[in-house]
Amino acid sequence: MPWLDFGPQAQQVSAPDFRLQTPDGATVTRRGFHSRAHLVLCFLPEALSAADRARLQHLADAQEEIAGAAARLIVLTGRAEALPPALPLLLDPDRAVRRSYGALFPPEQAPAEDEPFVIILDRFGAPAFAAVGLPDADDVLTRLWGLQYECPE
Repeated sequence: MPWLDFGPQAQQVSAPDFRLQTPDGATVTRRGFHSRAHLVLCFLPEALSAADRARLQHLADAQEEIAGAAARLIVLTGRAEALPPALPLLLDPDRAVRRSYGALFPPEQAPAEDEPFVIILDRFGAPAFAAVGLPDADDVLTRLWGLQYECPE
């Protein structure tokens, strides 16, 4: 899976903020993680293939390792049905946050409405990496450890 590296120029720009609800009604914002954690944001379409479900489960199983890289994995979708229960989930029912983050891709690489995609933000909210599709957890961890090296505490 090819990754988009936003490069050092992206460190000057914050990703769009969001204010979304968890399925139990708690409010979460991107700014709430500022300077505390890198974010791995997984944007899911309404339907997932069996292969995407398997990769999503692998990401869910790797949450401890992701946390060890000073990061949080968060899934954003329009509905919470049939997802691994251990995943932190934010509801984006009108898909506005999905569209705003999809706009971070160059137009020729932007995900289609029915494709999942991932964006990794550094701890200061700047976009660092992105990929169309759901990547393997090891690929995510490689990028997170690179961010840890670039942005030590």
